[in-house]
Amino acid sequence: VCFGGGGQLGTLVVALIIIHAGCKVVAQGLQSINDIIFSTAVQPAVRRAGEDALRGLLQQELAFHLGSNTGATTRIVDRGLRGVGAVLSRIVLQLMPQALELTLVASLIASSASASLALLTIGTVVVYTCFTVWAVRVRLGHLERMNSADNQAMSRMLEGLLGVETVASYNRQEWEVLRYKNELTKYQASALKSQESLAMLNLGQNIIESTGGALMLMSTSALFLCGSITLGRLIMLNLLLANLLKPLDHLGANYMQLRGGLLDARGLLTLMGRKPALADPPSAPSLVLGGGGVEFRDVHFGYGGLGG
Repeated sequence: VCFGGGGQLGTLVVALIIIHAGCKVVAQGLQSINDIIFSTAVQPAVRRAGEDALRGLLQQELAFHLGSNTGATTRIVDRGLRGVGAVLSRIVLQLMPQALELTLVASLIASSASASLALLTIGTVVVYTCFTVWAVRVRLGHLERMNSADNQAMSRMLEGLLGVETVASYNRQEWEVLRYKNELTKYQASALKSQESLAMLNLGQNIIESTGGALMLMSTSALFLCGSITLGRLIMLNLLLANLLKPLDHLGANYMQLRGGLLDARGLLTLMGRKPALADPPSAPSLVLGGGGVEFRDVHFGYGGLGG
């Protein structure tokens, strides 16, 4: 293309650079606006879930609170609320846009180059996704055991601190520390397994992405050498494929956070769905006390195998 002179060409180049920079600013601004709008929609849902969780816990019978681990319960609620927000954010802001982008890019490649290249592109993404799903499921098993050990460790610490007078009376400080240490040991073992599975996930993703990218680059180069596409279209296709593969780097993290959020939210929903063993019917009258008393007989107390 001839622009008629160096001055016009220089002006065009400067204009294109300014447009490119402006598009990046607009894209970042739209992303920030999207985050703000989404936060205003998600935070009320998270707040409502927290209110319902506390209301359900307060309605449970006394035996539930006496027999449950307060530390573990607070961890379940905390992680569950964060899991609800993570699930909504990953589905709406990450996975759905990536699926739409894949569909648009594959259609454009099929119309601009060849159907075989489009199928190769879709095949690479499908293999990448299947491997990611499998590896994340393996890692989630370790994360679930990590959460369980973390809940128990927090419960041991909280119960020991709340009952510090009883612990000191029976001289059981080291026993409490040993119980806490055992839970931390379980957590450490699961954390190491989780880190190993994460390294395997990253390695497998890099191998699939590099292999697929190389095959797609060879395919586009072959189309150019055969005269099926022009140099400009070759550059366009390579840029499209590069931009398509780039978000795949975050697919594993997004899917892992999505499944992790579902795992945490499941614990919260299970806790919220528990029905009280003793529940007043809606038509129950108010309790009227006309006197009475409380008498204790044969009351005993034991702690860690020591009775009193």
